[in-house]
Amino acid sequence: MKKYIDVRKEYIDVMKGIGIILVVIGHTGNSFSGWIYSFHMGLFFWIAGYTMALKPLPETKIFLKKRIKSIIFPLIGFWVVSVLNQYIIIKKYNLNFEWFDYVKGLILGGHWLEITGNFPLWFLHLLFIAEILFYLELKFLPTYFVAINGIIIALGTLKFQEIFPGRPIWHINVLPVALVYMTIGFYTYKILKEKTGSILYGIVLIMIGWHMTLTWGGNVAQINTYWYYVESFLSIMGIYIIARNINVKFLNRIGKMSLYIMGIHALIMNFAGQFVQYIFDTIEFSSEFIRHMCAAGITVLLSCAISNIYLDIKNVIKYKVAIKK
Repeated sequence: MKKYIDVRKEYIDVMKGIGIILVVIGHTGNSFSGWIYSFHMGLFFWIAGYTMALKPLPETKIFLKKRIKSIIFPLIGFWVVSVLNQYIIIKKYNLNFEWFDYVKGLILGGHWLEITGNFPLWFLHLLFIAEILFYLELKFLPTYFVAINGIIIALGTLKFQEIFPGRPIWHINVLPVALVYMTIGFYTYKILKEKTGSILYGIVLIMIGWHMTLTWGGNVAQINTYWYYVESFLSIMGIYIIARNINVKFLNRIGKMSLYIMGIHALIMNFAGQFVQYIFDTIEFSSEFIRHMCAAGITVLLSCAISNIYLDIKNVIKYKVAIKK
């Protein structure tokens, strides 16, 4: 039984690894960004719903404590690092530093996070809200009604996003998409269990999803058509099938650190981009696609390295505290 659970966690981490790499690549900007933006955040919401189906729901109090520890505490930590980084930059140019503007980013999320230089933190705000709401659905509603509710929410997505355009408080316009994909992820496990197809099926699904984005496009905060759910779902399922068929330790390791990479990659990306640009100018090489991919690769590697240092320090502190006890 233990081996069964471990294997399951491995392919989930591989999915997270693939997903966070695509997030970084998408943020560096390249010809694939449109396709990546169509599903990359939906993938992580899908994973959140999928993992909720793996075991019985905990008590509400325990669930809230775990989510505060795993989402809110890291959010605060990433925000502090982001603010300190901005403080150093601003003071370097003798500009005024308004603390309250940054506090609004922590509390309200949305466009208020832009001033921190780490806008991707919006995901943690919304993930916390979406997981609580979806947990309450699973806890208090009949299982069949959760599916019906997911369909209703999907149908109301476009209208909801018309009411809350842009980057509103807590990026709330993404909430319907988050709940829909958590529902899909939950039922994917309930229906398929451990069944999956060959890696070729995964590649075909991704290619179809990519092709559909050329026509409809869209992203989690700006859905133009209900076909968005189809195209993004195909790409997500393609990645799911591929992750079930491969066991790459590098991707597994990155997946385990996906939260940290999500929280700090925006702070590293500017440096990585400038570094790559300097190298390319020096050697007189001018491929935009390769430049973006190199910047993404350096960003991921540096994010992993910093995350490893943090986790090592954290483990040493925990070990010393345990010895004292």
